[in-house]
Amino acid sequence: MNNLNIDWATVSAMKAKAKDAAKRAATSARETAVAAAKEAQKQYVESKDQREALAEQAKSFAERVGRTLEDLVDETTAAPGPGGDGEKKIIDLTYVTDRFVAMGFPAGRRGAPGSAAARASANPIDAVAAHLRTYHDGHYMVLNISEESYDYAKFGDNVLEFKFPGHPAPPLGMLFKICASLESWLEADPDNVAAVHCLTGRGRTSAVLACALAWLGAFDSNPIEALRHVATRRRDDVERLTIPSQRRYVSYFANVLDGCAPRSEPLLLRRAIMHTIPNFGTQEKPGCCPRVRRADMFVTNDAAA
Repeated sequence: MNNLNIDWATVSAMKAKAKDAAKRAATSARETAVAAAKEAQKQYVESKDQREALAEQAKSFAERVGRTLEDLVDETTAAPGPGGDGEKKIIDLTYVTDRFVAMGFPAGRRGAPGSAAARASANPIDAVAAHLRTYHDGHYMVLNISEESYDYAKFGDNVLEFKFPGHPAPPLGMLFKICASLESWLEADPDNVAAVHCLTGRGRTSAVLACALAWLGAFDSNPIEALRHVATRRRDDVERLTIPSQRRYVSYFANVLDGCAPRSEPLLLRRAIMHTIPNFGTQEKPGCCPRVRRADMFVTNDAAA
């Protein structure tokens, strides 16, 4: 067996050096882990504080403003009535989101124009104005798509008006103008809100709000889903809240957002054929008064509607 010349002192020094290096590495790793744990704990506490703060803000907002009709019926304002001073309540006002409000027509003393449904859902204009001043002073805009005007001074003249005939949804081009206007208003200040109404606060209001929500990127930019959300917030279903033509225009809006552009050239409706005369009367009082009313038509390059 060969004799090996081993410098045991050198080996011992190398062992000590390696042991010391391992100890320093372990100490450094432990310090890094402790620091990371402390930072994680700090972030968790901060995140928890933020969540609790946001929850408290949401709770406070819900308590002050309310998100459903039941919460809002207590929002009243004193206003003169036929028999003297009386208390008039908000009848129909819903926060669809924290920045979009759907409401009935803000009517004066003479009540809302139009149908019985419009009169039933109308809100006293003074009560609505007081509500918006109380909770959104300097940060609210009213969008009027009812075809009817009223005293805009009640809202500090912060009223945007879009007029189009009849009860269908706004024409497609007007829908995009409305959405662009609402987007500009909401982007101007994070506290800004928009209150939208038609005559009843139902069909046209819901169609516009659904398109606006999708335009702003909510519900994966899907107006159909946005319309369902609006109906849920209004405690109704889509079929009762809107009429077929309004739902159809929400679908047209969805088509455009998906990249399906309308045809540039107009179409001319030359005739409408009725194979039988519909009877809109009763057996005691028969009668019929059919008529055709032309409205804007959305047509793609592939199909006509």
